[in-house]
Amino acid sequence: MRIYFFPFLMDLTVFAVLMRVVDASGRSLGFTDGEAAWLMTSFTLAYLVGSLAVGQFLTRANARRSLLLATGACMILGSGLFFAQHYWLILAELAAFGLATAAFFNAFQTFMRGESPPGSLLQVTARYTLSWSLGIGCGNLLAGLLLQLDRPWLLAGLTSAACLTVAILTITYKPQSESESADGQVDHGGGDPSLAARYVWIGWGLILVANICVAPIRTFVPKALAEFGSPAWLGGLMLFTLFAVQALVGFAVQYRRGLFYRPGPVLIGQGILVAGLACIVFVPGTAGLFALCLLVGSVSGFVYTASVYYAANAADSSRNIGINESLVAVGGIAGMLLPAWGMYLSGRKDAWGLVSAGLIVILILIQGWWLLRRPAAAPALADDLAAEPPAP
Repeated sequence: MRIYFFPFLMDLTVFAVLMRVVDASGRSLGFTDGEAAWLMTSFTLAYLVGSLAVGQFLTRANARRSLLLATGACMILGSGLFFAQHYWLILAELAAFGLATAAFFNAFQTFMRGESPPGSLLQVTARYTLSWSLGIGCGNLLAGLLLQLDRPWLLAGLTSAACLTVAILTITYKPQSESESADGQVDHGGGDPSLAARYVWIGWGLILVANICVAPIRTFVPKALAEFGSPAWLGGLMLFTLFAVQALVGFAVQYRRGLFYRPGPVLIGQGILVAGLACIVFVPGTAGLFALCLLVGSVSGFVYTASVYYAANAADSSRNIGINESLVAVGGIAGMLLPAWGMYLSGRKDAWGLVSAGLIVILILIQGWWLLRRPAAAPALADDLAAEPPAP
């Protein structure tokens, strides 16, 4: 079970750093919405480049070494970002931090796939979503609380301790043997094997949707609260609410196997995200922001678990995971720059919600066409496969 402390601790580190940047953008540093969007875009664009590059050479054999190198880089760069004050320095450091973060999470997902016993891939994926979602939520909440004290060295010490713990866990972790691993296996079961490949593409669409929705929330909500003079802990609490709900839902869906490889849950869930974004316009104020976080978290947990499971439960899983992580970045970039542009053109602080909702509707229509054009039997999931006798 301790393998799940890896993403928890690293996401705690990453999002404590990002929370400091967006809060300071609207408070002490006084950056515009566009400047804040470009700061987050520099991190996300670097994450995209890093994911594309790292996915080309990652294997189970070199995943441990890659984890250690990436962890050290995240600790050094993340600690420095708590003290940075100048826009271009923060931009450059965030880009380097994005490269290191991409290396870590691509390596970890390859490592996790290799450490999964046969027949447990869905369970492992759900636990992974629980782990990293709680890490993000706790990182935002702790940063919000500690920012009130104006002691950046406390946050630097916290994130350094988290990274050192990850390094120790990586060094001391005892790997499974190849024969005990799910690596290279695909849970087709008795269904149509082509459907697993089709849902890899759907998973990529889900990744885009989730990040187009979540990326502007992570940036514009705490920044707006800081501009209004609200305490930093309030922004941290809102983001903690979103990601705590996401964590619980992402873990629970492993027990509702009928949600996977079915068009209805995939499309309806994304429609709920659109409704959540509408809360920004129709339920203004703190109540609307909390409603947004609850609705988005209730769906994004399923979306993230499904997208990682679809990628890992198919041939070329390491390549698929690399594309997954790259699309996290693409969705994050689109979810930052296009809503920021909409805010600039309209002069409305809530325009980002409408722009994000419009982008998601377009992606839902594309996925609906792709899913419904040629129905096929769903492949059995991990628990179904484990119940079947071995092939002769």
